[in-house]
Amino acid sequence: ISYDSAVFPTNFSVAGNGIITVTGSALPAISKAGTSIEAQTVGVTLDGTGLGAGVDGLTITATGARVLGHWIRNFPDDGIVISGAGTATIGGTGSADANFINVNAGDAIDFSSTAGTTVIKGNYIGTYKGFQDRGNAGHGIYINGTGTLTIGGTCTGGTGTANINEGNYIAFHDTTN
Repeated sequence: ISYDSAVFPTNFSVAGNGIITVTGSALPAISKAGTSIEAQTVGVTLDGTGLGAGVDGLTITATGARVLGHWIRNFPDDGIVISGAGTATIGGTGSADANFINVNAGDAIDFSSTAGTTVIKGNYIGTYKGFQDRGNAGHGIYINGTGTLTIGGTCTGGTGTANINEGNYIAFHDTTN
């Protein structure tokens, strides 16, 4: 996998095992429309261990962003934030598209977008492969925006299969809200 240094500057180190440990400061916001961060074939872990308080993992402010195939963990605040006019697809229908978003000190995903449509599907949130407790300290998906949000797939014709085929595994969060 190659991360573009224009998008991700040198404030991370890459271990031979695919773990990218973010150091020093937060990653820059994803602000370029259509940015796609895909790691389905190599399994990249974005690890925020050692960052200061209040630092989020990925912050998306652009339209049409895609995040596929990552493990996003150990950030001092939220794993993924979708804010402003940001829209995104987080995960997908293929098993390799799934993101594992867990063990963050805040919410797994903070949806605060004010426009457009965001889709969150096929992810493991607060769990590892559906069975192991890897809870975030906050919510699984915190909804605080006025944009359109689809969690799982859409259900057509009354089949009721959207969250079976395209669902998210959401479990083990520590929030009492």
